[in-house]
Amino acid sequence: MNSSTKSIFLVILTTLLLSTLLVSIDASIAVATFNHKLSGTVKFIFSQNEVKIVANINGLKPGFVYPYHLHEFPIKDHNCTSAGGHLDPTHANVKGKVYLCDPNQPKTCEVGDISGKYGNLVPDANGHAFKSVQDPSIKLSGDFGVEGRSVVIHLLDLNKTRIDCANIVIENSTRKRRRDHRLF
Repeated sequence: MNSSTKSIFLVILTTLLLSTLLVSIDASIAVATFNHKLSGTVKFIFSQNEVKIVANINGLKPGFVYPYHLHEFPIKDHNCTSAGGHLDPTHANVKGKVYLCDPNQPKTCEVGDISGKYGNLVPDANGHAFKSVQDPSIKLSGDFGVEGRSVVIHLLDLNKTRIDCANIVIENSTRKRRRDHRLF
């Protein structure tokens, strides 16, 4: 191969490499906004293979812990029971058996059992709770998705009393381009 052929080959190879390094990534954000008995948000920030769940809730009673879950259905007329049960497309909670989520064995947990997998919301002295976790099983849409669903915050009591609930709204579902690697 002569030097001019090598130069052309390197230019073509470099052009191909640079064009393949620009990839599309999903930059979707979904939010449940609480504004009834509580205030704040639970955000679902989607990246390539998992979701970051960020709960930022005010109005909780200090000294208590609060389970929070992704539920099957959207709520209607602010009736939190209309949310149905926890999202459980894998059927981890078998009817007639005692359900126990083991965070070390995610297959034992309902997909929507955020508290079971990562812990409850624990408010500070001012009633504010903040929690940020990563989850590989929750998706934007489909059987494992947040689209068309809700988040419910419960009391930690025998009745699993639903304190407040909010529908999840997809706020940003654009696709952005970014450079994954730099060659030079």
